[in-house]
Amino acid sequence: MKKFHPNLSRLVPSMPEGAKSREYNRKSFTLIEMIVTISILVVIVGASMPALFVQKKRAKLDDATTQLKDAILSTQNYAMAPGAVDIKEYALVIDKNASPVDYKIYSYNKDNPSIRTEIKNGILPSTVVVTSTSPFEGNPLTIYYRTKDYNVSFNGIYYGEADFDSSNLTITLSESGVSRRIIIQNTTGVITVENQ
Repeated sequence: MKKFHPNLSRLVPSMPEGAKSREYNRKSFTLIEMIVTISILVVIVGASMPALFVQKKRAKLDDATTQLKDAILSTQNYAMAPGAVDIKEYALVIDKNASPVDYKIYSYNKDNPSIRTEIKNGILPSTVVVTSTSPFEGNPLTIYYRTKDYNVSFNGIYYGEADFDSSNLTITLSESGVSRRIIIQNTTGVITVENQ
């Protein structure tokens, strides 16, 4: 017995020529849809760019703050390390007026304090500005650490007594309105970093 297969194509009306091309166009983007999509993306990227620039400045400032804090800690560690019998003191010298700001760590000879040896140096990013609080506004800013008694001094004025607590050194690093403060307590040498 023969099976019957109906020809359904005769029952469905055929599509006109233009209809097929319109159906194809519905599956693709129109020029207006493409322009609207691109303009939305441009607005989103444009709105996020200022935030990216601020974040980049903060990251650079955080790096500079960490670098300077590490230099202060290194100077403290040199002064506290045993075996520095011929060394009187160590000093961190920060040239705030240089562009970019640079710093150096020196050791001073015990027998002849005019003899100093550079141990370490570094440069902060060129856009970072460094300031310090009164009475330590001079340039260069010098932080001394004596080896035996661990007295801390700023710009050659030695402190180490409790009544000078108000003379803590505050170093402010800033870039385009974003600031970080490094505070060094003169009696203990404790270093804290604050956001402003």
